[in-house]
Amino acid sequence: MTDFALRASENSMKEYVKLTIAGKTLGQAIPLILCAALITAIPLMGLIGYIMTKNTAMLILFISSLVIDVGILVFMHLMIKSYAARLCQAYSAQSGMVCAVSENDIIIVRDNAPQRMISWDRISEITEGKYAYFLKAEDETLIVLEKEAVLSGTLQEASQIIESKQKAAKK
Repeated sequence: MTDFALRASENSMKEYVKLTIAGKTLGQAIPLILCAALITAIPLMGLIGYIMTKNTAMLILFISSLVIDVGILVFMHLMIKSYAARLCQAYSAQSGMVCAVSENDIIIVRDNAPQRMISWDRISEITEGKYAYFLKAEDETLIVLEKEAVLSGTLQEASQIIESKQKAAKK
């Protein structure tokens, strides 16, 4: 059994939002990749068109599409940052709680008293990120197990349990 302090740093929440938007696999990220390619291609077409024809309309296309692209990037960055901050704030209510991960279930404890027990078959989604494991229960509860928040046990032990549950869920 491995115990984690339930907390959510800004890095792990940004990572969760990015994984949610872009997807966890390359196949899930294809629509986002195609959109990025499209918004990159339009200014390039305007620039190439202007270089080849010296047409002012092509220069206007290049500049306006470049401004739109920068606006999209700034908007996406601010949206991810804002959503991650709201998740951190919502998750801060769980400060002082501990999550015990075992082979059989996940137990959430506050002040040495069990608050909730979740069996692994109630976990609908498991995502591993650079900073944390993200477990989503069937009732949409998000459990963030930050890799640096191990209180007892080892991260390797918890990783093995989580990976085995993840493989079992895919079958």
